[in-house]
Amino acid sequence: MLKFHIGFERRAGMTRAECHDHLRGVHAPLVASVPEFTRYVLRYVQNYAIAGPHEPASGFVPDGAAQLCFASAKDFVAAYSEPKYLADVRPDEANFTNPARYVATFTREEVLLEGAGSVKLIRFLKAKPGMDAAAARAAWHAGLKGALGASREAGSLVTRFVQNWSIPASENPFPLAEHFEGVDELWFRDVPDAQRYVAMEPALLAPLEAVMDLGAGVRLLVREGVMPGYER
Repeated sequence: MLKFHIGFERRAGMTRAECHDHLRGVHAPLVASVPEFTRYVLRYVQNYAIAGPHEPASGFVPDGAAQLCFASAKDFVAAYSEPKYLADVRPDEANFTNPARYVATFTREEVLLEGAGSVKLIRFLKAKPGMDAAAARAAWHAGLKGALGASREAGSLVTRFVQNWSIPASENPFPLAEHFEGVDELWFRDVPDAQRYVAMEPALLAPLEAVMDLGAGVRLLVREGVMPGYER
């Protein structure tokens, strides 16, 4: 199964709340009304960014993210090539997002900790320049997993942990100029727990700064909304 992640910035002149309202109340029903598209989608999750001190100082601060799962790259291409999608759904994306400002990657997921939570931290990972991709992934996987295990407090805050590793460029049906090694997803019971973790994270990740370029990555704290019909 392939998992497509896309983090986006809201349309100019729109508040974050207005963006989320449109995404949830207009765009989601519109997507659901096009079976020519949804027949290919195994899972569809919307993520609504929460304002707070977790936001990066970089120029790109996502207002939300979508995650869609497909059985194969062929199914992804077929879904997004459907005339009904192109006519009815695609034009609406510009009604709540800035089409020129987004990050995206295609991955396969690895669940490291089963569980649930009401708040999630999403991090798009970018390897250090010159770092071998396989070595970066292996070091990040072992390093973050080990850091959570070694820190009783941090480990107690994370209720679910999924790492999503980007597929090779040769298999990617949606190539981008900006490449990400993968996407971390960490769940928490509530916003205070998530913010406690975020405050602790610089110390946890310091040993891994030689592996991933944390300043070039993108992260957002969100509330997750699994779209009706995709609760599986």
